[in-house]
Amino acid sequence: MTGTVSLAGLVLLSACATTSDDNVAVADQGVTEEGTEYTCRRIQVTGTRRFERVCTSDAQWDDQARRTQEGVDHIGAADRSPVRPSDFGGPGR
Repeated sequence: MTGTVSLAGLVLLSACATTSDDNVAVADQGVTEEGTEYTCRRIQVTGTRRFERVCTSDAQWDDQARRTQEGVDHIGAADRSPVRPSDFGGPGR
């Protein structure tokens, strides 16, 4: 489920992504006509030197940060599990 949520978040962010030349006049922070606060950030495209400007609501940025931290915590918790040589056919089997 976490992978699905993370993938959905990335799809959402990529759907909002524009190149920096497309919306030069858009402010880095502001409020939409509906009253939603938004922030724009420059995000580097993985594997390239290119950046994309991504604008989304502050709540969505906070949610993305929370989900990212949950993923990091989940990976870190997996690394702390006890490993016994016998689990891999080593001594003590």
